Amino acid sequence: MDGNYEVGVLQVFTVFFIMMGPLRLLPMFASATAQLAPGQVRTLAVKSTFLAVPLFIVAGFVGQNLMEKWHIPSAILQITNGIIFAFVAFPMVLKFASANQKTGPQPEKELNPFSVVLNMITTAYGLGTLIMLLALSRDTQRTLLIFAALGAVLICNFLTMFFIRQLRGKAVFVTLQILGAFLGVLQASLAIEMIHKGWASLNG
Repeated sequence: MDGNYEVGVLQVFTVFFIMMGPLRLLPMFASATAQLAPGQVRTLAVKSTFLAVPLFIVAGFVGQNLMEKWHIPSAILQITNGIIFAFVAFPMVLKFASANQKTGPQPEKELNPFSVVLNMITTAYGLGTLIMLLALSRDTQRTLLIFAALGAVLICNFLTMFFIRQLRGKAVFVTLQILGAFLGVLQASLAIEMIHKGWASLNG
């Protein structure tokens, strides 16, 4: 189903999971909602998820359109994606868990869905990756698969936020750190492969 694409759908899911998934969200959301009632947390989870969906769709297609107008070669996009993947993956491997994941933001006085989506779910490199993957997409099926992978990550985020009270605990955080380190190794390997193949295409 992936044709000749360098990055398969499972790899796309893994990349989005690392960049904008529960590994990053859980510690921050747990800290920010510590003083909220369970009902408020669940409502915030629902509203944040519904807000995130159109944001990613609009940002993805607008960015894809701009990238296509710039006529950037696909090999350059592959190298750029590889660099971004490496930028995110290597700190997870070397440090086992980034400082941002351990601390997270301090609880806000007026926590709302916009702050959750913009500060806890969305990342600049995550959006950049979405845009470049869409720019490299050559057909509608591939585009739908990219959004399906992102949608699966958003579902994971929703479940994380909705059941944040049950997920609190040192064991969960340690498990996520170990998972993050493992996935970071896979993403780092993918990043090097993409950079190598992109460079080979430029010099082929």
